Amino acid sequence: MISAIGKRAVTFFELVLVVLIIGVITAVSLPQFKLAFDSFEFQSFARDIFSLVNYIKAKSVVERRVYYLTLAQEDNTIEFKPFYITETGEKISVSGRYGRVYKAPKGVSIESTTPANIEGIYFYPDSSMDNATLDFKSRYNLKFSLIIKGDAGIIEIK
Repeated sequence: MISAIGKRAVTFFELVLVVLIIGVITAVSLPQFKLAFDSFEFQSFARDIFSLVNYIKAKSVVERRVYYLTLAQEDNTIEFKPFYITETGEKISVSGRYGRVYKAPKGVSIESTTPANIEGIYFYPDSSMDNATLDFKSRYNLKFSLIIKGDAGIIEIK
């Protein structure tokens, strides 16, 4: 609209229309942003667990110690915590960057484990490990499997 002075101005109706269009676009795209964020968080968790398992395997070989990675599932949370085993059988918590508790993002569950009801994985100085398969699933049906082929010393994510 052109005012009496000759300058162009925006009417209230045009302003409301623009705000309404932005609101509709935001409402439609918000669920997709949530899905993208959850997908990124799930993939990041998979990379973290893969890195942790590889680190413990390498640390076991270099330090010539037995290491143990606990897997705790309580109150709908999944936690991983690394320990090393002393010669007396005592579990000592790993310190440093990899010594923290790794928690799965909310909505992530373990679909199945092989062996069933696994509580932890041992890593030995000769580069072997316990055989294990952990199948993870997110609330949006994203999945990955952590496969540890202990005798061969192979760790995979599929």
